[in-house]
Amino acid sequence: MSEIEIRLSGTIAALRDGTPAPIPGTRVRALLAMLALSTGRTVSVSTLSLGLWGDDPPARIRGSLQTYVARLRRVLGANAVATDSIGYRLDLPVDAVDLLRFERLASVSDDAADAADRLDAALALWVGDPFGVAPSTWIEQNIVPELTERYLHTVERRVDLDTAAGDATTRIPMLHQLIERHPLRETLWARLLTALHGAGRTAEALDQYEVLRTRLAGELGVDPSPDLQRNYYRLLNNAAPLPAPDVDPPTAGVAQQLPPAVAGFTGRVSQLAALDSAVVTDDAPLIAAHGPGGVGKTALIVHWATRHGDRFPDGRLFVDLRGYGPGEPVEPVDALDTLLRGLGVPGATIPADLDGRSAMLRTELNRRRALVVLDNARETAQVRPLLAGGTTTTVVTSRSQLRGLVSRDGARRVPVAPLPADEAVTMLAGRFDRDVTAHDSELRELAELCGYLPVALTVAAERAGRDERTSLADVNGRLRDEYDRLATLTDWADDPLTDVRAVFSWSYRSLADDSARMFRLLGLHPHPQTAADAAAALAGVDQRTAERALDRLTDRHLLTEVSEGWYELHDLPHAYARELAAEHVEESGEALDRLRSWYLHSARSAQSTMNTPMVDYVVPDVVAGVHPARFESASEAFDWLAAHQRAILSVLWAAAADGDHAFVCATAPQCYGLLKQTAAFSTSIELFDLALASARTVGDSMLEALCMRYLGQSHQDLGDQATAVTHLEAAETRFATLQNAPGQLVSATALGLALSYLDRPLDALDAYDRASSHARQLGSVAGTLGIVNNQATIYLTLDRPQEALDEIDLALQDARGVDGLAKTVLGEALITRGEALIATDQNDAAVDALEEALTALGTVSHRTSEIVALRHLGVAQYALGDSDAARRSWERATTTLDEVGRDNVPNASRADLRRLLDSLSDVTTRARAE
Repeated sequence: MSEIEIRLSGTIAALRDGTPAPIPGTRVRALLAMLALSTGRTVSVSTLSLGLWGDDPPARIRGSLQTYVARLRRVLGANAVATDSIGYRLDLPVDAVDLLRFERLASVSDDAADAADRLDAALALWVGDPFGVAPSTWIEQNIVPELTERYLHTVERRVDLDTAAGDATTRIPMLHQLIERHPLRETLWARLLTALHGAGRTAEALDQYEVLRTRLAGELGVDPSPDLQRNYYRLLNNAAPLPAPDVDPPTAGVAQQLPPAVAGFTGRVSQLAALDSAVVTDDAPLIAAHGPGGVGKTALIVHWATRHGDRFPDGRLFVDLRGYGPGEPVEPVDALDTLLRGLGVPGATIPADLDGRSAMLRTELNRRRALVVLDNARETAQVRPLLAGGTTTTVVTSRSQLRGLVSRDGARRVPVAPLPADEAVTMLAGRFDRDVTAHDSELRELAELCGYLPVALTVAAERAGRDERTSLADVNGRLRDEYDRLATLTDWADDPLTDVRAVFSWSYRSLADDSARMFRLLGLHPHPQTAADAAAALAGVDQRTAERALDRLTDRHLLTEVSEGWYELHDLPHAYARELAAEHVEESGEALDRLRSWYLHSARSAQSTMNTPMVDYVVPDVVAGVHPARFESASEAFDWLAAHQRAILSVLWAAAADGDHAFVCATAPQCYGLLKQTAAFSTSIELFDLALASARTVGDSMLEALCMRYLGQSHQDLGDQATAVTHLEAAETRFATLQNAPGQLVSATALGLALSYLDRPLDALDAYDRASSHARQLGSVAGTLGIVNNQATIYLTLDRPQEALDEIDLALQDARGVDGLAKTVLGEALITRGEALIATDQNDAAVDALEEALTALGTVSHRTSEIVALRHLGVAQYALGDSDAARRSWERATTTLDEVGRDNVPNASRADLRRLLDSLSDVTTRARAE
């Protein structure tokens, strides 16, 4: 059997019986290096993957590894590389590998009798940089620094033995050579100064100290260490330097593995303060920095740790756990291997099992002030074996909220959300080579279109800054198209870390099937905010099941819970979810049918609970698996409608764009009451224009007539009475054709009101006469009261207040005994009665009527009518001499106008209220003057 020797110092070579064996290719060289450094121990597939491919592994890692292992076996012999369930093992004696033999010889204690000889033997094995040229970037970044540190540590120990023996002069040339390669390593400088002084070259030692001081100040902005400064002053006094401080073993103070800090880091003041607070107040801080993908968690932690390096004198370890990204997550056993090697633990001494490695990590870090950054964790179980405790600060970053780490292990949460708008703009501006401060509005729009997400901001800024031909306006124009947004934010240079779609895909791939399905179905909901019950309908599951899926999406930061039971899917992940949904055509079509059915029947239930509809119509049956909302009271129904208003409207617009006209014209009528009560008149007009077109498209005459009526009333609510008359006359005619008396009643009533506003009282009375006939035919007390109320209003305009009062009192007398009378109708009739009482100088009774009206209207939140009631109430109170009460009523009316966002409503305006309030001020001024 051949004798095999592996050389890793200055090269990567395999010798069989002393003869070099050719090694075919860089990947095989990397494989040999990884296996050789752990000779006798299994190296997992994931660790080997890192060594060979870093963050860009092939699709079939095991298959590719098998190919390279086969090639290596041809070099070393069929039995040299063993396979087990975890990975691969190089079955050679430890001393067959030069750097492992180096470790064994260098591990001798300094007080051993043969320490100098063994260290010399170790250093003789070191013939050059590890591997010569590192065979992969990962090996260069993670293994070469560790091996180099061990070599330098061994050199310094050997110099110390010479110094103790009184002769380190022969080491001066070697120290000079090493300082040229490691110019900021102060432990080498300390030994050089001591050796120079010992050789009688104190002046040269002082010059060398000045070289170091200048270099440290220029490159790091710091002074030499206190020990070096003390020795400098001793040299000035021609005193022998104090012995160089003992060199700690490479398990302490040497690991500086943080990635480079991001240039131009911006903002994050509150998160930085939270991190500072944790390390100040906790003995062994455990911090969970969590947030969505691409939000800059790693950049935050690296910036913070770099800024506060003095807090971690015993090292800063960093391991990417690859919880979200290309390839598979790093197993805890492999992460521990990386951490222990980073601490300088020789590979041959690292236990093979998880528990042994975890215990060793705790031992190595015990009583050390070190930082361990566990970046990109998938879940708590991946992290828990890596917790060192003691005085070590551990920071975990993840897209998961790591709730178990918080509840069981006491981790402090540091949420990392997308940047505030101003910080996002600052970050964007800093990414351009040219001055873009004159384009503030475009920068702000770009930041908003990117969702203030740093990864998106970075890609957008790069695209906008590629050349002078590409402007901010160009990029904004593309980003406004929500269907092109993710494509615009894709880095076509094939860098997955700056591909926004890829960033979201890693979070999506981590989800269980039910959560993944819920996420892509949420992409079908056109409004960013979704209630849990709506999500349940979308997915066709019960609400409890939906809430569990939503909670898991929230934990992964794909959703945000904005209030109890409500979740928000921001623009960029929403666009990604919509892309996923488009790949599941049948599933998406069924989900949309359920969602729309749920909104239609829930809104219908709410509207029916608030007011029994005068005009009813047939709607499609509830889709199987859908459970519409049900309500116990009118106020509960109103609150539900108000909460869902924007979502319902978004679903309606989207349905119209999809061509689902039957849903649009069937659902829109359920929204009129809410839109009127919230004074959303322009929206109401837009909706019923759309719904009327949909009704005509599907050929539903009943819904066409109903949408005409609501379109007319919407124009009426907005104050455009002439347009209202046109639509209401058409609606009354269409209802007459259908022989639908309720429709004729409500259309004629609304028409009469519009005509009265146009100062056509006789035409209005004709319309009310037709409405009265239909009301009597239907036995509608509420309808009759409403019509009488409108007729009484006309009498008031004709200066016949007593007739108005007689009519309204008679109608109210009949109506008060009716159970379930609509509070809106009662409240408005009481307002008219109050007006008539004021006009007949019965102000006490007017106050009572108007306060009763406010009570009735308050139960249904009818804000516009409340404003009118308050206006007249103030008039009655003023007439009774109670100016303070009048002021309160008019100020309350003005405030309500502000709340509904209007300057006027029928029979009340801001200008009128201002005039009334000014009149009170004039009276007060005159009274004071007198």
